[in-house]
Order: sequence, then structure tokens, then C-alpha cells
Amino acid sequence: MWRPPSNSAERPPEVFVSTAGKCFYGTRELDATDPQPELTEDSAPVGMDFPAELVGQWEAAADGVDATRLRHVKLRIGVVLGKVERESMIGQLWQVGRARGFLPIIRLPFCLGLGAVIGSGRQMLPCIHIDDMTGVLLHVLDRPDTAGKYNAVAPGIVTNQEFTEAFARRLRRPVAWSVPESLVRALVGAERSSTLLRGQLVRPQRTLASGYRFAYPELEEALADLVRITV
Repeated sequence: MWRPPSNSAERPPEVFVSTAGKCFYGTRELDATDPQPELTEDSAPVGMDFPAELVGQWEAAADGVDATRLRHVKLRIGVVLGKVERESMIGQLWQVGRARGFLPIIRLPFCLGLGAVIGSGRQMLPCIHIDDMTGVLLHVLDRPDTAGKYNAVAPGIVTNQEFTEAFARRLRRPVAWSVPESLVRALVGAERSSTLLRGQLVRPQRTLASGYRFAYPELEEALADLVRITV
């Protein structure tokens, strides 16, 4: 097991924050009528696909921190949404830009009218505004009573279809098609496709109970702040 230098340091830091993805909770096949299981910080993985196994090993390595000498916080992060900043005439023409987070990666195909629902569109997509992501980090750093697992996802979780349609509306673009599950598996592989096709209904239960208040708890609020069209 990994042994961090803080374990033997004469004056260790007050807090150690390890970060991983919401993929920790895994995925499983659901029938069309089955409800998505709600997952909180205390939930065990519902399935052990490749991303869940990888994140589980990552968290296990972080457990090498001596929690008797410092405060150990584990953050499980959803899809981070960042703002697009247009800096050139070409960027304004194509409505693409440079930014942090997930939105700049997918913006170009949406602007070209190629934005699509993935698979059935029923899978949940836990997201978080980039300001709330930094807010959660500062919150657990500054609060000495926080320790253990916290989900960094907004409370207002939406499905892939709801996300796709909301993002397309902000860009004033249509959503005219969906990507078949077979094509997703062919492009990214069966193991990696589970996160895209199944999703997880992750709740920030302990995050809210610790006193953190999200600035952008709902997707529409986040997109209104992050996606601005001027042409």
C-alpha cells in the first residue's frame, strides 16, 4: 500500500483531500421500468465495472494516509461544467472557445447540429458547476469537522436526455438524433461504455449535511451562468 510522506512527517498537514470520480458507485443493467437506485456517500457500489474497480483501487491507495495524524477527506466528483470564453472572431463564429470542464469538449458538435442523446437517454448524469466544485473543496478544507466521504455533485441531477436537450436549448440548436448503444460500445469499448450508457443517481447527502450550500443546485441555473450566446 502507498505510504505518503505525511505519515512520517514531523509536522504533517492538517488535512489530506483525495479526489476520485463518481464512477466509484459502478453501474448495472436496468430494465426500462426499473427505477435508478439512489446512491449516497454510504452506498456500496451497485456493480463492479472497469471504472468502479479503478476508482476503488485509487481510493484504497489513499487510505494509506494515517488518519490519526491528519484529517482525511475523500471527494467523489461528478461531471464538472466550466464556462466557455470566446477570444477570437473564429471562436465567435463557430461558438466554441477555451475553458475548463466538460462543456467546451462537447460544444462544437452541438453547435454543428450533431448533439445527440446517448443510448436510451434515461441514464443519470451527475454534474457540478465549476464554482461549486471549488466551493466544495474550500468547504472541506476550512471545516475541521469534515472528514470521510463527500459527493461533489449538484442536488438537481438530470438524465442524459434532459441534459442534452437543456444544453442544446442554450446553444439554440436542435437535437435530432440519438447515438445507438451498439455504436457507443464499438467506439469506446464494452467496459468503458458502462458509465456513458448506465449512469448513476448520486446524491450529495453528506455534503449538504455538512453545511455546504450549492450556488447552482439545478442544471438550468448552471447552464444559464456558463453558456451565453451573443450571436
